[in-house]
Amino acid sequence: MPSFQFAVGGKPAPQGSKNAYNRGGRIVLVESSKDLPEYRSWLTACASDAASRQEWVKPGRDTPMEVVVKFVLRKPKSVKREHATAPPDVDKLVRAVLDGITQAGNVWHDDSQVTRLIAFKTYGEAGLTTVTVAY
Repeated sequence: MPSFQFAVGGKPAPQGSKNAYNRGGRIVLVESSKDLPEYRSWLTACASDAASRQEWVKPGRDTPMEVVVKFVLRKPKSVKREHATAPPDVDKLVRAVLDGITQAGNVWHDDSQVTRLIAFKTYGEAGLTTVTVAY
């Protein structure tokens, strides 16, 4: 099974929560995560670079893909819980990752090819996202 891996340091940013604003009678929806553009840009660059360095061969449009994502969130000092059960939601974190990989252009044609997804979040010393892509 061909696969490659990469990691992105820093705070993982969710995608999908929106804030609504009234601008001249029009409702405008804006991503609520101010960190999303930088995170996704960095993730896209890391995915593209890793795919190239690890000699990844972009599969055909009908190839089912598998993705495993681990999000390490920095644990606030005030938090006593063992598991990362507070926001951000893991599904919104995954959305940012899959869209970022799609933007890389050399991994797959579209994230709709992902038929198996394993994602989890945990606490650690510093923010980190690790990703394995396979087919």
